[in-house]
Amino acid sequence: MYELRRRIPRISPLCPRCGMENETIHHMLFICTVSRAVWFCSPLAIRTEELPLDPMQTLQWAFSNLLKEQLTLFANIAWAVWKSRNAYVFRAHRENPTSTLAEAMALQAVKVHPMSRPTEEVHMDETVYISSRYVAVCFLDGSWDNNGRSGVGVAVYCNKGWLQHISCKPENVGSPFQAELAALQHALQVITDLQVPKPILFLSDCMNLTQYLNEGEEELIQDWRAIPAIFQCRAFLQQNHDLFVLQHVNRNHIEVPHKLANLARVTQRSFHGYPSTQQMGQLELSQRLPAVFSFF
Repeated sequence: MYELRRRIPRISPLCPRCGMENETIHHMLFICTVSRAVWFCSPLAIRTEELPLDPMQTLQWAFSNLLKEQLTLFANIAWAVWKSRNAYVFRAHRENPTSTLAEAMALQAVKVHPMSRPTEEVHMDETVYISSRYVAVCFLDGSWDNNGRSGVGVAVYCNKGWLQHISCKPENVGSPFQAELAALQHALQVITDLQVPKPILFLSDCMNLTQYLNEGEEELIQDWRAIPAIFQCRAFLQQNHDLFVLQHVNRNHIEVPHKLANLARVTQRSFHGYPSTQQMGQLELSQRLPAVFSFF
């Protein structure tokens, strides 16, 4: 609410659950009376009023003081608190601390990470139709591993289907969702630097990211650390909706940016420009869009 209040002044910045303080990320996760009860009743028995006041310092505290299994529980509790807050804000469903903690413990028991993406059903023969009004099509992808390394990849094609530019670079982010968001930010920067004519269609395989940026449903945000950046992206896309359009596409259709993102993650190196013949061969890149894409 605090970040939203900066953009829409008529919205109250106060925490919608306790109404005692402005709802910053730290307040929502740790200081709100509902959240504090969840943390204290958990097996971690954390007194959140004793935690650092900055979210990043709180994460550093967690990594310094908790074992691996405890860190997983820490993440699951934070995720359950975030979901509980959204259930109250968007559906007026008030969960008590016991039910919120139960959801976190259920995640812990089955070893399911809340930010993992489910496997999508893929239809290799489906045709993706793209309006020829788009001067260019920009494919983007983010890559992240459990060691904390990440990278982003971008591939720009003209509306005739020819590859025009590729770009990749390593990133320092904390989750797959943040990597996908960083890929979009990098794609916007690449398009700006190249001064590509508009309108431009951006294609991402992260459904939660594309749905949130197009619909604004906060429950789709998979990582609270991404909130400031994703708010900025949404505001920018809304202001320039005639020039920049973001859509979802199946992950098997973004092979080039996927390879580039993995390359940047593994090598921790950047590349910008049109690839050489040698690079095209090494990365098995094609100069043309796959036949699955059709302009009309």
